[in-house]
Amino acid sequence: MRAAGTVREDHPAYKTDVPYSGTVTEEISRTQQIRQAVATYVAAAHRAYAATVAPPGGLLRGDPFAVLAVAAGDLHLIATRQTLPPPDASLAAVDGAGDGLRWQVRFYDARLVPDLVRVTPGPDSVAEVRRVLGITTWLYHLIASPAHMNEHHAHHTGLALAGTGAGAAQA
Repeated sequence: MRAAGTVREDHPAYKTDVPYSGTVTEEISRTQQIRQAVATYVAAAHRAYAATVAPPGGLLRGDPFAVLAVAAGDLHLIATRQTLPPPDASLAAVDGAGDGLRWQVRFYDARLVPDLVRVTPGPDSVAEVRRVLGITTWLYHLIASPAHMNEHHAHHTGLALAGTGAGAAQA
């Protein structure tokens, strides 16, 4: 367990403005706050995307999709319609919907997928993270900065997704 008031230097995905006081109960609460911050960021980005791309256009419209929030040195956000196993008790998931879009944010880290510990952070990690998770098709794959998990940056992310066609169904 880390010392009270310190940031987990070994895991940038956990670097947020959420304070840490040192108890197990508070650590669990902090983890849930981080997950909620990521889910809120994803929702805000999708709202900005939907406000920019008129229905029925855009790859994010239509069938529901999953957004994998992956702590692998960096925080990866991967949207996919690839068939995934249903979440079990070990996988945290948050459903989201709005403006004609439906998604589920699923949270992965090295406790759930041990091979993620071998991923070297940085821009070259995107293919490796998808390989480790078995993702072969994706709508978008972003490396998000936990320091920028706010509405303002989410809005820019959504506009960028709209401008790029949200990934043109990569395979």
